[in-house]
Amino acid sequence: QSGPASWPELAGQLAAAVRKHDTRHTIIIAAHGGLRDGQWVPRHQGFTYLVPPRDIANIVFEDHIYNPQEYAEKGLGTYPGIFRTQGKPAYWNKTKLRETLQPILDFQHKYNVPIYIGEFAPNITVSDGGVVYLRDIVSLFEEYHWAWTFHSYRTARIYDVNKAPALRSEEHTSELQSPMYLV
Repeated sequence: QSGPASWPELAGQLAAAVRKHDTRHTIIIAAHGGLRDGQWVPRHQGFTYLVPPRDIANIVFEDHIYNPQEYAEKGLGTYPGIFRTQGKPAYWNKTKLRETLQPILDFQHKYNVPIYIGEFAPNITVSDGGVVYLRDIVSLFEEYHWAWTFHSYRTARIYDVNKAPALRSEEHTSELQSPMYLV
């Protein structure tokens, strides 16, 4: 068995092995995407298959969010807008982001565990620099009480907010100076 269905058992074994030697540090377990029954399972939907290891404390569950992929990773299109999702066109806006994050939120509520979004970002080479996308997705993270970090704050040109003219414009400067956007 491989893919997202086999990950919970392996993650539990790895966490137990770490705990034998280290009871102090936080263990971060990420959801796993991949093939299941011949269908591709996106990473965030891997939370559907994930089960927290029993009797192991101090674990945080983590994901990376780059949805819609055409926009966030490739810089194609305008958000909100229509992007292909699993081969089909779909309208992406805050409602669709909320729908995409639902498996993670369900997992959080079911198991009462902390969630950490270790990476997310819009490709800032898009004309709007991802301002609306950032506002929408970060507001959801905050609403759900998830910890989060912006991916590659300065190391990857396509995600470097300091190189995005739209993010530095007068119109968005005060909005992006709020404490939740400062690193």
